[in-house]
Amino acid sequence: MELRQLLRVGRKWWWLLMLSTILAVGVSYAVSLSLPRYYRASATIRIGQIIEQRNPDAASMAVVEHLAQSYSEMAHRRPVLQGVIDQLGLTSSPGALATQIITRLVPGTQLLEVTVTDPDPKEAALIANEVAHQLVLQSPSARDQENQAQRAFIQSQVTDLQRKIEEAQTAVLALQRSITAKSSAAEINDARAQLDALQIQISSWQDTYGTLLGQLEPSATNYLTIVEPAVIPTQPVARSLFQSILLAAAVGLLLAVVVALVVEYVDDTVREAADVESIPGMRVLAHISHFGTGLKGTGAENLVAVGAPLSPAAEEFRSLRTSLQHVGLENPGLSILVTSVSPHAGRTMMTANLAASFAQMGKRVIAIDADLRNPMLHTVFGVSPKVFLEDLLQGDVVDAANALVPVKGLSLFVLPSKAASRNPSDLLGSPRMEQLLGKLAASADVVLVDGPALPAGSDAKALAPKVRGVLLVLVPGKQRIGALRGFKEELESLGANVVGSALNDWGKSGSHSRTGKSRRTEASTLAKA
Repeated sequence: MELRQLLRVGRKWWWLLMLSTILAVGVSYAVSLSLPRYYRASATIRIGQIIEQRNPDAASMAVVEHLAQSYSEMAHRRPVLQGVIDQLGLTSSPGALATQIITRLVPGTQLLEVTVTDPDPKEAALIANEVAHQLVLQSPSARDQENQAQRAFIQSQVTDLQRKIEEAQTAVLALQRSITAKSSAAEINDARAQLDALQIQISSWQDTYGTLLGQLEPSATNYLTIVEPAVIPTQPVARSLFQSILLAAAVGLLLAVVVALVVEYVDDTVREAADVESIPGMRVLAHISHFGTGLKGTGAENLVAVGAPLSPAAEEFRSLRTSLQHVGLENPGLSILVTSVSPHAGRTMMTANLAASFAQMGKRVIAIDADLRNPMLHTVFGVSPKVFLEDLLQGDVVDAANALVPVKGLSLFVLPSKAASRNPSDLLGSPRMEQLLGKLAASADVVLVDGPALPAGSDAKALAPKVRGVLLVLVPGKQRIGALRGFKEELESLGANVVGSALNDWGKSGSHSRTGKSRRTEASTLAKA
């Protein structure tokens, strides 16, 4: 889609774009105000005891990082969540509680933050602390705390062994000094035997001391400690109201754009010349503006081509006249059927103004009212006929010249009609109609036939092969491209020559306006259905 088409869509659907954006902003604002306020509380856990070591190693730090990831995941698992629910007597499910919890490992540290969001600030702090406590219970440090009695006994044993080792070491020093003071070999040997036995005993006590001391020390890595319990928050979480409204406005506008583009894509209504010319062999010969000139004359003076010759619409009829002279239809004997793909297209006014425009060139013009169901051409020209087209086709009148009514001030003659008593299609498709058109074309420079709309029946289809060319009157926004293509192909299959189309009421029915605000006039009221 080109930029020009996008701009046209924007001009057409501006109200939808604005309405959708305003509704989205309003709904977002109302929802944001109706949402409850939320509070956040955080508890901090330290993993391991590396910080208490004099020389922590990189391997221990890597283990702590992996442990932190594991405990972070465990905080969202059922054992921890169910423990929190049971301990605090919560009514929410583990799945719902998991959505309230966010865990974060502080980069480069041993600290794991547990953050809980809840409408109740007190409950947010309670849940955060309980989650931290449940993680501690899942770690080996919890078992260390449960074995306090065993640790006390081991501590007493360690203390006793330390005392014994110190006393034995003192005795060893005393024996070593006594050996140097003895003179007999027997006394020296006896002292040495006591020294050896005492040293063996000290070595045994030291081994036991080391073993017991290792049992007292907890794991330096897989050990959890709550270093900062959560406190009750006093301020709610700040709402990003502006961002929410901005996002809602963007979404609303985007949805409106998508809807407008989809509607335009599926809508094949004719709106501009490019739509018509997308059909192979179809041309737009002229754009006829909605001519709201407020004419007050009678007869031909009521026509814009006669009463307002300097108006834009009159110039556009002259442009259409020129285009018809250059589409391969040679004078004399130019005969054109003016019909439309939809009703209320203004065929009669198109025929009358085009006929007047040709007559202003000095051409001898005959305008035939071939709409036998709703004839209006005599009303537009303000004539009072006595002989009608039906009389000629039924054989009641033989000489066509007796049926032609001259229009004052122009070399223009009107062959009027009246509502037919017989089937109009039979009359218009009869050999007499073909002979009549041949005689009239031979006696005039231009013959314009005001025919019925194509969907009204087979009347226009019966007439189309009998003229030199067919001009389709289109009103932007009133017919579909598919219908236009179908009628064109059907006419061509009957042997008709579709020379092109004229866009009528240009600037009034959703097309690009070139004439300003439209005004209803007597002339446009006379435009036939």
